Amino acid sequence: MKIGLYHGFNLTGSGSNEFTRYLAKTFMDQGHSVHIICREYHPDKIEYVGQLWQWKRDGSCVESVVNRQYEDTCALHQIPYGDFYPVYISGKKSSETFKEFVDLTNEELEIFKVLNHTLLMEIFSRIKAHNIPFIIYPHGSAIEYTVKKDPRFQLEAREAINACQGLIIGNREVRDRICNLFPDLKGMVLDKTQIVGVGVDTELFTPVSRERRSESIDCLLKLESVKNTQGKSPQLVQELQQALAMDDYSVISSYDERYVHNNVDNDLQEKLSALDLSQPILLFVGALTVGKGLQSLLCALPMIYKSHPDTQLLIVGSGSFREVLEALVYALSNNDQPLLNCLLENRFDASRVDEIQYWRDVRYFLQKLESPEEYYSLAQRLQRQVLFLGRFNHEQLSYLFPCADLAVFPSVIPEAYPLVLMESLANGVLPMVSYFSG
Repeated sequence: MKIGLYHGFNLTGSGSNEFTRYLAKTFMDQGHSVHIICREYHPDKIEYVGQLWQWKRDGSCVESVVNRQYEDTCALHQIPYGDFYPVYISGKKSSETFKEFVDLTNEELEIFKVLNHTLLMEIFSRIKAHNIPFIIYPHGSAIEYTVKKDPRFQLEAREAINACQGLIIGNREVRDRICNLFPDLKGMVLDKTQIVGVGVDTELFTPVSRERRSESIDCLLKLESVKNTQGKSPQLVQELQQALAMDDYSVISSYDERYVHNNVDNDLQEKLSALDLSQPILLFVGALTVGKGLQSLLCALPMIYKSHPDTQLLIVGSGSFREVLEALVYALSNNDQPLLNCLLENRFDASRVDEIQYWRDVRYFLQKLESPEEYYSLAQRLQRQVLFLGRFNHEQLSYLFPCADLAVFPSVIPEAYPLVLMESLANGVLPMVSYFSG
């Protein structure tokens, strides 16, 4: 069978990107021919891509063979970017080229639709895929950050539900969200839906015993991809702290272009070499956005220190919220009440009015402390025991993930089907999650 997978983003990084890559490989292993239509920056680094079709905005195409072993089983159609890159939530990527779908003007949206439509028609004609059924796998962020917020996309989603031959949805909870959003289409959604849970390629991950954790960290640090990176340096962290000490809070929200946000930190080796593998290790992996709830976890850590004083938290990921979190660690560690109040009042991440609620639990928690003096004394450990590591690729993560005792995902937004939970289990690490959705 010839299967086309359309995913308007890359094939690495976020959960939906990784899942698309997993899915393509699984179809290939089952003997199918797969055409992936996406915006992958580095298709040559996807090992099973056989043919590369690089599409231009005028509809022309440059074809090449990337890997002859897979020439007949996988073709990647690299569709171009326009003048801007629409995303569901810009907190993951702070750059002028990224723009949230809900912020697109009608003219920009029309340009984007015409570009996609023109290219898709050209692609489908080339792979002879006319009049074949198409099935939709709804994206959780598309529902929460785009469709719910903008009537224009509600109209698009409604048309898609009517036109598609089927819906594959990761769980009943997300299916019910769609039914609640379109109550008049509930019967159609129920009839067309098949519940298929997400999964990961378990061969990419191997659990590691406590005795072999140091060996796994050594293997990670020997990778060429973690050496001499352009990720965040300790000097930049120090500059941030110095500015905060002088009450210059503007540094929190200014996007720092002096480091590559999608790389591991420049001093990763020093940080991991100082890690005490005999003590409890908590791990967070994901986008650094307010909705992931790390602000709540950081505020809870001093309470954990009461019974487990040497607990370490490793934070893996990137996003414009990183500097906000670093400022929060600084404020708690130094009992800097003016800075704490500024974070709570200004909420530097709140690009959407309804995101303000995601700091409410932090405010309530700090106001209700039984012993503030004891709490802030314990919080001094945060600057030493909370380690921001930057963003990891899957190879890097495969060595770090199994070294954790517990993976923590304290989301304060409705999640859909977070792939990282499956990856955590594949690494033999128990995930602890917020109990309210997904």
